[in-house]
Amino acid sequence: MFVIYSEKESPRLSYVLQYIFGDLCGTEFLLTTDIDTYKSTEGLKINYSERRMSGEEFYIEACPFLFDNNLNPCKVGVADFEGTKALFPQKETTDFPFDIFSAVFYMLSRYEEYQPFIKDTHGRFKPTESLAYKNGFLNKPVVNIWVKHFFRRIELKYNCELKLNTPRYSFINTIDIDIAYSFSHKGFYRNFFGYVRSLLYGRFDEILQRTKVLGGTLSDPFDSYDFIIDTLQKYRLNTVFFVHVGDYGIYDKNVPYKNNKFRDLIRYLADYAEIGIHPSYESSNREDKLQEEIERLSEIIRKDITKSRQHFLRLNFPQTYRQLINNKIKEDFSLGFASEIGFRAGVCTPFRFFDLDTNKSTTLVIRPFSFMEGTLKDYMNKRIDESLGIIENQILEVRNVGGEFISLWHNESLGNDGRWEGWKEVYEKMVQWAV
Repeated sequence: MFVIYSEKESPRLSYVLQYIFGDLCGTEFLLTTDIDTYKSTEGLKINYSERRMSGEEFYIEACPFLFDNNLNPCKVGVADFEGTKALFPQKETTDFPFDIFSAVFYMLSRYEEYQPFIKDTHGRFKPTESLAYKNGFLNKPVVNIWVKHFFRRIELKYNCELKLNTPRYSFINTIDIDIAYSFSHKGFYRNFFGYVRSLLYGRFDEILQRTKVLGGTLSDPFDSYDFIIDTLQKYRLNTVFFVHVGDYGIYDKNVPYKNNKFRDLIRYLADYAEIGIHPSYESSNREDKLQEEIERLSEIIRKDITKSRQHFLRLNFPQTYRQLINNKIKEDFSLGFASEIGFRAGVCTPFRFFDLDTNKSTTLVIRPFSFMEGTLKDYMNKRIDESLGIIENQILEVRNVGGEFISLWHNESLGNDGRWEGWKEVYEKMVQWAV
């Protein structure tokens, strides 16, 4: 057991210790503010305070950051560490080169996203605003790397071999269904205006394709579901479909949720994988919409909905997560950037959301995704061969720290049609690497 001394109690410190020692490494620990208890209790001693007590303990100098209950702007030092970067660097007199507890909390809590920042078109926090992007470590799961080296330093200090119950590498295959079908089951008016739009822009091949699909002589280009099901069965993939059942809007263009073919599709997918809610664009500002959409999806599959991923990855702290908690969502898969590949919270393992406004840990589990195919193609303009290299590197980064590799694809991209031609093979290659 680890015995950890701190001069003061703090919800932030308790949270990060529970994550590192309990959730991530599955080992027992005791946090105490009583010096006598610290000295008398058997175990590996970690002193997290302003001064060292003995040379036999593992000492980390405590920064004020974890003991501040406010959201004041925080200037964070950055230093080189084991081929990447570390936050809150310390003096050479400590047993670890940086305050790992403050560093991990800063990343997991998304402290920087509570500060004023310039939003993108969709009101999102831009990756270029992040400390990770500015210091070149966005592509590294630094939290997992830090923790790995932290326990290695403890082993060297105490000349022992720790028996930690650390997680093993795993893969979760997730598919977002923003628009279930390109042409089918959308009704007369939407298809009529689709013809008009294609005609105005001179897209005559699109007119022919729509006509063939509606005439039943060609499969809908977004209908990749049999291929997805065949793949997940072949490789026994842990899969979650996030389904959009919101009302029609500028950024919400799915098939109407009352359409019987769409409802049959959702039930078909639910036979092979888990179903989560893909809250509409509008619902991010209206909790009543979110509740309504969750109820719709639950009614279709006759199961409670406990997983979610935000449409357009519209994620605002702490409002988005509070709304999910209020609607009994247990796990969210939205944490990642739309325009850059990488680890938004510097981590590739699940963790609980800490609400900085209330200064409390919550029950909501956050599962960060590692990459989205649209990021590579639409934001970064990467070729297929370049994308394969990036994906392989992401898998290796996650595998090296025993993390959870979560990919984000859409049924549209797996249709292998038009602008997504060739990406079906990218997906298949990714699955082979990931498993």
